[in-house]
Amino acid sequence: MKRKALKISVAVLAVAVVISFMAVKRDDGWTCSYTGSHKGYTMWCRVIRTSSYVEASALETWMRENGLPVEHNWIRTCGTTRTLFYVMRSHAQAPEIMGFYSLKDYILISSQAEIEELIRVFREEDRETQEMFIKLARQKIEDAISGN
Repeated sequence: MKRKALKISVAVLAVAVVISFMAVKRDDGWTCSYTGSHKGYTMWCRVIRTSSYVEASALETWMRENGLPVEHNWIRTCGTTRTLFYVMRSHAQAPEIMGFYSLKDYILISSQAEIEELIRVFREEDRETQEMFIKLARQKIEDAISGN
């Protein structure tokens, strides 16, 4: 009888240990490397998905308003996993468009051809070219603000 109780206790303890390290809650976020839009959700116990959201960027909004096709290239940029005992955060390298914090300002002061070039650069060019484009775009914004 004692052996059976010991085996049951060990089995229950093993299951409890495994369950305690399983993800209870996971928050994930993605960024579109083409448009700068965001999306994410919360997953509970790997089964129930809640708190889903999609936030269109200024660029995506402009594309829709001007009848241009919107394509997405979603990149997981952050996540937080919670178990009963710990919290683990993960972050991936953000798409270059995330560094373009003044995207809305650029759209306001640019021609349609310049915005379409921005779209092309973020869809087709490498990271270095995108960085150069952002640097030039920021300069254009600064010049517009200072009146140059």
